Amino acid sequence: MHRYCSERYDDTLINVGKVFVLVTRFFDADVSGEDKVGVAHQRLKSLQSFNPSLNSYLINAFPKSGTHWLWEIITMVVRKQAEVSPMFKEDYFLEMKPFDQLLKTSPYPIVYTTQFPPSQLPKSISNLKRVTILRNPKDVMVSAYHHIISIYDTVDACWNDLFESWMLTARENPTYIAENFWNFTKEVWKKRDEPNVHIVMYENLIRNFHEELWKICKFLGQEIDGGLIDEIYEATEIHSLREKKLASNVHPPEHRIAFSKLYRHGKIGQWKNYFTASQNAEFDRVTRNMLGDCKGLNFIYE
Repeated sequence: MHRYCSERYDDTLINVGKVFVLVTRFFDADVSGEDKVGVAHQRLKSLQSFNPSLNSYLINAFPKSGTHWLWEIITMVVRKQAEVSPMFKEDYFLEMKPFDQLLKTSPYPIVYTTQFPPSQLPKSISNLKRVTILRNPKDVMVSAYHHIISIYDTVDACWNDLFESWMLTARENPTYIAENFWNFTKEVWKKRDEPNVHIVMYENLIRNFHEELWKICKFLGQEIDGGLIDEIYEATEIHSLREKKLASNVHPPEHRIAFSKLYRHGKIGQWKNYFTASQNAEFDRVTRNMLGDCKGLNFIYE
């Protein structure tokens, strides 16, 4: 049996677990402090033994790249109805939910999500048809900033501090995938021609929704007509999604309020309101250095 829990894998899990402490506060109110790191670590390690049904799908994306939006879209596709799910993407998030609470059977294909890079996924999961959404990294960083200040209201977040923390991973630990957008993207891009992988650019999905959704459906083997695509386009408009998530009765009000904040506005080019000229120059330089060998990868910044 292939050993997925290498020393590097353990280090990655522990590090993600520290970040995961913030995430689990919404589900594990009875677990506090460093204990949450251990809970997260054990959950993530148990990913090795998770065996999803073969007709499941997986969305594999770096945080703040549009995973919630894409999950709603694909969920509507597999259910053949343009109705917002009363569930949340977090109910199918492999790093968040204990596996005994994850849905494993359904009359429809199940759409799981993960933020792990492909190299850290067990074979049972990596063999699923996998859709990756890539978003320009400057807007990813801005979205991460708003995630921190809106969800974790006890964190005194500063834009310059967040920027510096991102740059730090590139300067001091450029090969560390768990916290590094550039290496995550590089790894994903190398797998773009594999038959079970489909990559969609976030900005293309915004601008050419119908065309990009046709491509996703073809890849997943899901038949769909133009009328349903029109309905899904309307149903997944960001403000509509936020309101409907707030109205869901599946989760307690505090969870609904917290997760609805993740549907902010999703516009392209918000980074221009945050990056200074020097920050922009440094970011562009790092991106060129880190992703220079990713032929054909062109981010859309505005």
